[in-house]
Amino acid sequence: MDGTPATTRVAPPVDVFENDEELLLIVDMPGVGRESVSLRMERRVLTLSADRDGRSYARTFSLPDTVDSEGVSAEMNAGVLEVHLRKREDMKPRTITIQAR
Repeated sequence: MDGTPATTRVAPPVDVFENDEELLLIVDMPGVGRESVSLRMERRVLTLSADRDGRSYARTFSLPDTVDSEGVSAEMNAGVLEVHLRKREDMKPRTITIQAR
């Protein structure tokens, strides 16, 4: 050891899911209250920051063009944060009907 203090990673892991309607971020944050969490969206970057056990951390996510910046919502329950990122209507898959002649 060289006398340098060991660093501990405090940023929680994030699971990302995608379906036709949205991207969903699920963040496991045990021991973190809703009032300690901040979400900020600027252009196509979502920043999640929080305070836990006297330590602050932040994670940033570059979002694809498919996300509707006005269609972002979040909820927290029992230490699990869910961030719903709705896709733009014009970017959602659609079925095209084939016409007969």
